[in-house]
Formats: sequence, structure tokens, C-alpha cells
Amino acid sequence: MSGGAPPPGRAPARAGRMSAAGLRDALERFERHGFTTADVARWTGRDPRVLDAAARGERGVPRRVAALLRWQLALHEQQRVMEESGLPACPVLDALDARFPGSGDMDRFEDWSMERDAHTAACPLCRARQAYAERHAPLPPYPHPPFFRLMGLGDRLPAPLRPPDGAAGRFRWLGLAMASVVSAYALLVLAATLAWAVATGGLDGAKLRESGVLLGLVPGFFLAFYLAGWSLDATRPIARRFWGYVLRGALATSLVYGVILAAYRLAAGGLDPVRLLLVFALFAGVGALGGAGWWARDRITARRRA
Repeated sequence: MSGGAPPPGRAPARAGRMSAAGLRDALERFERHGFTTADVARWTGRDPRVLDAAARGERGVPRRVAALLRWQLALHEQQRVMEESGLPACPVLDALDARFPGSGDMDRFEDWSMERDAHTAACPLCRARQAYAERHAPLPPYPHPPFFRLMGLGDRLPAPLRPPDGAAGRFRWLGLAMASVVSAYALLVLAATLAWAVATGGLDGAKLRESGVLLGLVPGFFLAFYLAGWSLDATRPIARRFWGYVLRGALATSLVYGVILAAYRLAAGGLDPVRLLLVFALFAGVGALGGAGWWARDRITARRRA
């Protein structure tokens, strides 16, 4: 959103739809601090005409727009509460935030995230401030798009399997998101295939067996992408080294393709352990070469920037 962050203010109700009057009130508060409807539209990913029409009551306020506005206002309410809490700011955290590298350079962003997460987890002052904020001005869940809400399934995993928040579990969360998308696509294909077979009278035993194989891939998708994400999270400390690139490429590639192939063979009823191990080794080699190539690309890019 251009012009900086939206202005502080008391967050409106966090549940239910936002009325046209509520949207007008929110937009007016933004505008008093120099943010136009076009600014809000860019931030929420909507056409300004959609917001104008919703503010006039000609159409409903999009749920995601309402949720984003409420979340941002709740964030600034939390910031106001913290300013009045009497708790001192953490100078180390302020210094870290001052050198935020942006998300464009993923290597620097990952390093910065790891350093910031490690500090906030160990710093008594940061923990005290976080506890105060959660007690006196807790934030609602961030209104992720539907694609990201699929990752909410991860919250229901047993504690030992649930990915940690922040940089430490980033790749496992990403793996769950990717598995959700791939599984949704597979189920959509399965539903369309069965519907067509029923409509054309072609639903027979062979078609049902094919459908069962495709359905059996879904848990394989989640296991494959989760394990690949775990391997990337576990090797983050060596991610910037040459052998880190090679190892991470080998592990992630072999786990994704190897586990999915194993799930397919299990669902189809013909798993050959020896052949499966050879497939894992093949994909590990391909991934290792890809990791080495990625390392070379990053080195060339870094030298050009220098």
C-alpha cells in the first residue's frame, strides 16, 4: 500500500460482514491520514470502483476486504496499546527491524528472519512485550486467501508434527500449501472423471480402480511435500554453503518425487523396494546437480550486485 501503513484506530467488530456504513467509516479514517481509496484498493487487491460501489451500498463489501481492514486496524490498535503500556522497546529488535532486507532477496531475508526469530524467542523483554500484547490487544488471525487457509489443516496435526511458526517451519508450511493445491487439483480431476463416466455409462471396475489409485495419491502428496519441507527446514543452518545447496536439492527432490511414486505404486498394488530405492537415488542425483547449479547462479548474481 502506497504511502506507508494505514493509520491507527479502533478496530471495528471482527466477525461478520462489514456494512456499507462501516466501510465508509474505515475509508474516511484512512483518508484523514492521507490514504485514498485507490491506496486501500491496491493494498487489498481490489479495483477502486468495487470499493466505491460497496461504500455506496450498491454491492456487498467483499469479505476479504473487510477482514483485511479489520486486521490492519487491530494491528495499529495493538501498536497504540503497546506505546501506552510503559514497557520499554527492545533496542536489539529495533536495530534488526531497521535493517529489514525486504522479501526480494530470499537469502538475506531468510538470514534476517532466523536472526530475528532467535532473538525474540530468547529475549525476556521481547517475550514480555509479546505476552502483554496478546493479553491486552490480541490480533485476529490474519485473513489469508482461501489458498493459504488450506494450510489450516496443519494446525490440527499432533504437536510433534505441527510445523513451528516463523522461519523455523516456513518450508513445512509451504509444503502443506503445495500439497493442498495439488491434492485439490487431483480430487477435481477425479470428480470430473467419475462424473463423465457416469454420464456416458462408462463406469466400470477398471475406472473405479483408476479412481482409487488417484485417491490414494492424496496422502502421498501431503507426506512427500511435508518431508521435503522438513528437510529444507532442518538444513537451513547450512543453506548458504555449497554442500548445503547440494544436500538440500538432493533431499527435497528425492523426497517429493520418490514418495509420490511410492504412494502411486502402493495404491496400484505393485511396490518394488529395490526399484524404488534406485528411483530415490536417481532423483537425489538430479536434485544434487540442480542444487549445485542454483549455488552457481546465486554466486554469479551476488558478484553482479557487488
